[in-house]
Amino acid sequence: MKKSTRYSKLNLFKIFSRNFEYVDTHNGEVRFVPTVRDIYLCPICFEGFKEQDLEATSKTYLTLEHVPPDSLGGKGALLTCSKCNSESGKLLDKQLLTYLEGLDFADFLPNTKQNRPMTFNGNKINARIRVDGNGTVNLHLDPTRSNPVIFQNVIKEFKKAEDSLHEYVISGSMPLPETDSRLVEIALLRIGYLAIFSTFGYCSLLNQGMYYVKEQISKPTEKIIEHPYSIVLPSFEPGIYILKTPKELNCFVVIFDLKTKSTSRRFSVMLPGPSAPGVKIYSNFKTLFGEISNSNIPFELEHLPVKKYVSDIKLAFGYHFFWQKFSTSKSNNENDERIL
Repeated sequence: MKKSTRYSKLNLFKIFSRNFEYVDTHNGEVRFVPTVRDIYLCPICFEGFKEQDLEATSKTYLTLEHVPPDSLGGKGALLTCSKCNSESGKLLDKQLLTYLEGLDFADFLPNTKQNRPMTFNGNKINARIRVDGNGTVNLHLDPTRSNPVIFQNVIKEFKKAEDSLHEYVISGSMPLPETDSRLVEIALLRIGYLAIFSTFGYCSLLNQGMYYVKEQISKPTEKIIEHPYSIVLPSFEPGIYILKTPKELNCFVVIFDLKTKSTSRRFSVMLPGPSAPGVKIYSNFKTLFGEISNSNIPFELEHLPVKKYVSDIKLAFGYHFFWQKFSTSKSNNENDERIL
């Protein structure tokens, strides 16, 4: 492990373990039994880890988690255990990256490529299309992974086109790689969930709705949440917000950018607050507005300030403070009135 990575992990361990101890002893509602100190609770599986679990030699060790994923321009923001990182994180991250790279390629953006079967005038062969940094499209037909007879037929078609004095049409198509749209949605949900946790710490997990979210993330192939909706909010900058109206969708919203080699795209994810409507925001969205592509909804959002909520214990209950201040349904947590 690089020295810088080891330092980053140790620093995060100390900050979050201190935050965990403070939230555990001061939240007034929930206690962890038995009481354990100097631990890091993985926000996905809720298993506790000690400082020695920062080492890869540990049976289940703590890994540096990037939010968003490192492959999409994220930064190391928290820790998750290697099991959660491997079982759900890698599956979801791969689906999301494949989906975004497919969008890039469909638009023929620079620095994109696809290795896929391609059909020319009914002849199917393996091919590679690459768009370089200048936007030049390069086509490579692979004879080693194609039927020799069909490959020669395609070459003849291209030769006819080259020699023809008149217009000669060669039609071709390259299907984009398949992705599971639900897994892509859950991958976005995972980013939002981890962004909330990395910003507000363990007080954000004192929330039944967030428990369902973490269960959906840890079991992505199961249907725990009806639909983990992301919403389109192009006019809002990246950050964490509280969606105030419509009241049926009163929740936290995380807005973030995902960066591929070719472009950057903005996404917005809804996450339930600590009181009603809670996890029902997802079913409410579908009931009220149907498919997001057909919706044209005015949203009222409150942008939350950036502060050191995790490392400063005086701000440890910022998550509940802002919910109490800006939500249309109030929580009953006795720490909501802490001054920020």
